[in-house]
Amino acid sequence: MLGRVQTAMAWSSTGDS
Repeated sequence: MLGRVQTAMAWSSTGDS
């Protein structure tokens, strides 16, 4: 569960930038 959120957060951060 946590891993899923962590990945989503990382993707959002990288994708946003």
